[in-house]
Amino acid sequence: MNKELIKKSLAYVNATRNHPLSSGMNLDYETIHALAIKIPQKRDIRSLFASNGGMPASYLCGIKCDVCEMQYQSVLTKTSLIEYINQIQRQSNGLQMFSFNFMPTCVECKKIKDEKNAASIKLYDEEFRRRHNEERNYYTNYLITNFLSPNAVPKSEYTWKDLSIKMNRCLINCDDEKISKAILDLEYRDFLTTPYWRIISYEIKRRNKFKCLMCDSKENLNVHHKNYDYHGFEHTIDGIKSLVCVCKSCHSKHHGHYE
Repeated sequence: MNKELIKKSLAYVNATRNHPLSSGMNLDYETIHALAIKIPQKRDIRSLFASNGGMPASYLCGIKCDVCEMQYQSVLTKTSLIEYINQIQRQSNGLQMFSFNFMPTCVECKKIKDEKNAASIKLYDEEFRRRHNEERNYYTNYLITNFLSPNAVPKSEYTWKDLSIKMNRCLINCDDEKISKAILDLEYRDFLTTPYWRIISYEIKRRNKFKCLMCDSKENLNVHHKNYDYHGFEHTIDGIKSLVCVCKSCHSKHHGHYE
């Protein structure tokens, strides 16, 4: 039996360990900096803090501003103090000081930072809105020019499926009010010959499985407006709901009377 080893082990287990950092202590910057440099391991830093009986611990700490380097005092929690010590260690190793938990920035420098951030956000928002409006105007004009021209047909290199994909991409970004105005400026007969209507009417027929909603006929199918409240907005959710697939015969019988 190694009695000496047992003796040392018991002495270690029974030793009273006094943690040097207790809640409410006043720690100047030089002390905090020395702890950060001399005790590099985070687990060793944590072992310095005495228990506070389950209550939050706080410390009056000397802080050096990371912008102007002016020293000031601030009350830090245990977590924030450990994070601050960790940041000092990072800075001493030539790494950037950063943390979302605690930033050692004085009130004046924080105010300047916040003002700069607010100005940057404002410029970003203005630029975003400008680009969004430019993009919206581009897609709106493109759709009006290319999909609201009566009797227009695809070029040889395009299919109607290609045009449908292009139109739907435009509709995601376009100005619905401008599209509606352009549609309402057309004679209704001309509107029915536009690529816009041909694409939408095909989608309505496909949704209804190419059958008349009234008699299940698959011949001479038309797309019927249940009402004209959404004329000009046929591409919207409500506009799509206002359209149904019917055969030519049922369309003639019930035009204007479909419920």
